[in-house]
This record gives sequence, C-alpha cells and structure tokens, in this order.
Amino acid sequence: MYNPTASPFDILYAILLIIWSVLCFVLFFKIWGMTNDIKDIKTFLLKDVLSKPECTYIGNNRFKVGDLVSTTDNEEDMQVIEAYENGTYKCKDIFSGDILGDFSEKELKLTD
Repeated sequence: MYNPTASPFDILYAILLIIWSVLCFVLFFKIWGMTNDIKDIKTFLLKDVLSKPECTYIGNNRFKVGDLVSTTDNEEDMQVIEAYENGTYKCKDIFSGDILGDFSEKELKLTD
C-alpha cells in the first residue's frame, strides 16, 4: 500500500529489500542444483577407482590387474595396476591415484 508520507529512502530501502530477497531465492536454487552436479562428479571420478578392469592372471601370480589389495604391515588400500612374471605388482593408491611402487606377493593381501 502506498504511503504518501514515505520518504524516498523508505522507497529505496523497499526496492533493495525486494531485489535482495529475489537474489537469495535464486541463489538457494542454484546451490541446490550444484549438489546434484557434485554427486555426478563424485560418481564419475569414483567409477575409475572402484572398477576392476577385465584381466586374466599372468603366469602363476596370486593377484591380477584391478584387484584391491592392502599391504600386510600398514593396511594401506591399493589397486594393482601392473602384474609382472616375477611375482611383483605395481600398485596405486585407490583414493589419490598416486603410484605407490612395486610390491612382492608376500607384502600384499586381498581386501574384501
């Protein structure tokens, strides 16, 4: 309702309040939409980490490429990325993707 005694500052304040309210409303739905994007990004990034590529055993090796393993001493979770004929395995960290080095069969165990 229009008040003829309202000062120009009251009208300016009311206009700014309406603009601020609309922007907050828009921002709320933008952030809500971004949460779905985060879920999609997380799913996309983790599918490579948790997927096991199709690979057969090499020679008499106990583990195959793609197996999730951990070290026997510090229980570090890793994924086998290469298996060699001599029974050693190149492994990467399943979370960061960093290559952790080569390990022998005695140093590794399968994780569930």
